[in-house]
Amino acid sequence: MQASIHELKAHLSEHIGTVEEVHGPVVDIVCDRLPPLHQALYCALDGERYVFEVYRHLDERRVRAIALHPTAGLRRGLPVFDSGAPLRIPVTPDCLNRLLDVFGAPLDGGPPLDAKDMRNIIARPSSLAETV
Repeated sequence: MQASIHELKAHLSEHIGTVEEVHGPVVDIVCDRLPPLHQALYCALDGERYVFEVYRHLDERRVRAIALHPTAGLRRGLPVFDSGAPLRIPVTPDCLNRLLDVFGAPLDGGPPLDAKDMRNIIARPSSLAETV
């Protein structure tokens, strides 16, 4: 995912730690404070933005996260930032009949979504009464 450094700074809110280990899509991060489970964390390298989701607290200072992008190029010591929220996707009627990635970006060649409502990707299922 290409992004300018100015766009990255606008999205990266708070420095939370550094990359400690990278094993394929699994990234261990040493943190100044532990983020909640399922929190979205970010790292920037060479104009690329890497997104991680906190999967497990390993101890009082380390988390294990799952990378949502290929991890080629990630290395120890890179700064990691807290997004301040879990992974969220746009929710709008325009999502119907569209092919979107986990971030809500179109993969079908259609226009970007103009959604004001964003929802957490981890949520309780709808009840039967809500779906009927």
